[in-house]
Amino acid sequence: MNKKLYHKFITNSCTPEELLRIFILFGTEDTSELKNLIHDELSSEGNSTDHTQPEDHNTLLHVKENLNQYISSQQETDNRKVRTLPWSWIKYAAVLIAVGFAGYAWFLAQHTSDSLVHIEPLEDVVPLNGTAYIQLANNKSIPLRKDQQLIVDEQSISYANGDQIDESLLSTDSISVITPAGSTYTLQLSDGTKVWLNAKSKITYPRKWGNERRVNMQGELYFEVAHDKTKPFFVTSGTQEIRVLGTAFNVNAYPEMGMIRSTLIKGSIALTIRDKKTDQFIDSKKLIPGQEAIHHLKQQIVRLQKANTKAITAWRNDVFYFNNTPLEELMSTIERWYDVDVIYQNANFKEVFNGEIERSNSLKELMQILEQSGLTSKLLRVDGKNTIVVSNKTNPH
Repeated sequence: MNKKLYHKFITNSCTPEELLRIFILFGTEDTSELKNLIHDELSSEGNSTDHTQPEDHNTLLHVKENLNQYISSQQETDNRKVRTLPWSWIKYAAVLIAVGFAGYAWFLAQHTSDSLVHIEPLEDVVPLNGTAYIQLANNKSIPLRKDQQLIVDEQSISYANGDQIDESLLSTDSISVITPAGSTYTLQLSDGTKVWLNAKSKITYPRKWGNERRVNMQGELYFEVAHDKTKPFFVTSGTQEIRVLGTAFNVNAYPEMGMIRSTLIKGSIALTIRDKKTDQFIDSKKLIPGQEAIHHLKQQIVRLQKANTKAITAWRNDVFYFNNTPLEELMSTIERWYDVDVIYQNANFKEVFNGEIERSNSLKELMQILEQSGLTSKLLRVDGKNTIVVSNKTNPH
């Protein structure tokens, strides 16, 4: 189970959607199996058995009555009709035995009988191939053509074929280009710099350069920076800044990864880190081609290492390239490309994966390939949201 999600669960701070993730993990009405699953899950996460040990068999049998009494008292206070808890929901309530059922009762009290979570099997998911767009300061957006590179200069904004974008919509000093899940995009800045955006990424940059060239980014971008020794080029992501004169490099800064990976393909870059509290410079590194900097955001430290540049840049060729990739990183990549929620069941997070797979594959095809590495999955549609439940065959549980 995702450790952060489990922590929220035991502290009764889960949202209804997060509770649903937990409920799916223990989807059985067999009381003996439930008790074993809960005990194994708690033990595997290293929680103390003093406050998380499941109660005896009889406790499960009383869950339905206790929860209905709780909900009844809440609804009588609000002068609302009392709703009976269906027996099939006991399997969800049983998860709460180890930590108390008040949080789960709260979840039920927020939902009428007409709004129970709807879960159904899902046959497959294909890459969305969504449309990148320009986001304006007033939150309006302009969709971009998938087959045309965007070119921005000081006089106009157009596509590579010369077609202009309506200037009346772009009366702004800066531009943001955003890619949704399952899509990529390429653009050219006014200085000739080329930028590739991976799925769920964003770049913000000025229409006109001053004494320097500065862009801000989120997600994953690949840069081929036009050389101009009089105007250094800066790429900012959170507390990290990269300074270049002319070079090619890749930056992966998805927030859920907890780190920024900057990989130099050719040329030279200097990376600096600011303290997130004081905004003072605390570290700097200079990279050579074939090297990458791993910036751990929580610890605010940076380490240099040799990079597998083929793996790092494979996304530009629409390829998944897994190179000793941990399970959570692999599934985060899948989540961004196929726009699915991921639920871990009996997952071995120490497992790593290797392989090269076309991103044009459907999710079902991709997971069938990954099954050869011991990863099993189930596709579901939960309240209209595509969801994948994954587990490791090699996991001892």
